[in-house]
Amino acid sequence: MNGFLINDLKGVFYPVISFVISKFWYKSSEKFKQTRSFTKLSLVSNYYNLKTLIWEPFIEKLRLEYKEDSNLDATLMINKELNINITTELLSNLTKTLSSV
Repeated sequence: MNGFLINDLKGVFYPVISFVISKFWYKSSEKFKQTRSFTKLSLVSNYYNLKTLIWEPFIEKLRLEYKEDSNLDATLMINKELNINITTELLSNLTKTLSSV
């Protein structure tokens, strides 16, 4: 699944952030009135740098696993180190986008 956040400031459309969710897997089971669910996915996110006119990494490839049961016990596991790249250009784009809402 792919998604984009696009800014239409003053009638000029430009991309802000993109994300790709892949390898999505969900399983749910119920035994003896106990419900359990398990979700796995991979996520990548990029932002558009208006100065260089290229996509740059925002969240590098990440694998997540989420488990929950009927007792509301939940666990979120990240199977790789979390790399988030925050730059001046990213913050500028997000600020412009949020101020135009």
